[in-house]
Amino acid sequence: MRIVKQRSFLTGIKTGLPVAFGCLPIAVAFGLLAKANGLNILAATGMSALVFAGASQFVAINLL
Repeated sequence: MRIVKQRSFLTGIKTGLPVAFGCLPIAVAFGLLAKANGLNILAATGMSALVFAGASQFVAINLL
């Protein structure tokens, strides 16, 4: 049973890696923009956790 769970976990990691690599540049760009506009790390992380539309994050930073 444990081996099956480990295989399933590793399969999920392998399947999700391309998506993670695609999101990484956008996440870095958002972090840099948030820092440049004076947002602290807690607020930027909270916005990333709560706002699920990437373009809306960039618009919100400019509105703040």
